Amino acid sequence: MEIHWVTNDIVSLVADVLQVILFIGLYAFARFLTNDRLDAHHKAQARGDVSILFGCCAVLFVKLILQSVEVEYQRKDGFVTMSDAVIATVCYVAVQASQWLQYLSVRRILAMSDRDCRATKRFLPLVAAGGLLMAWIHFGITFFDTSLIKYQLTDETFNFSQTTLICMIFTQTIFPADYLFAFTVSGCYLEILQRFFLHPC
Repeated sequence: MEIHWVTNDIVSLVADVLQVILFIGLYAFARFLTNDRLDAHHKAQARGDVSILFGCCAVLFVKLILQSVEVEYQRKDGFVTMSDAVIATVCYVAVQASQWLQYLSVRRILAMSDRDCRATKRFLPLVAAGGLLMAWIHFGITFFDTSLIKYQLTDETFNFSQTTLICMIFTQTIFPADYLFAFTVSGCYLEILQRFFLHPC
């Protein structure tokens, strides 16, 4: 059973790191988009979604702090080992980093001019489809995380410390920002795909 859990943790870690690498590449591409390549109309249309993504990222940074404190106290309470705590914390940081990278990338990509849209049709639709898939996977993982925390909070046999319980309760109240981020960023990726397929650039 211990090998099974360690394998799950390592798979999650590898998946999160690969996700960060993908979005670093997307961010590097977005950084090369100079202001003259952006379209004012597209930029104005995306302003609402971009504002929501920024707000979600800011709130989810608080969630990252709470989860890091929570996993440290779970380690002190003897529920997880040091290696489990380190892997979990790295995964939390990787997820938060990928969310900020998506925000920084999507806000510029959505504002791309039609001319540059045409120039990227060989790879950007594939990246947008991958981002859409990962957004929905993140939504599903968030659902299972909230279900797990609800179970742990209602089961008295866990005997968590008071600090751990407080962190878990506050984390539970922030999870809606995860859902909102996943929905909003998936909508952004769908808009990118729409520009390629329903309204070709």
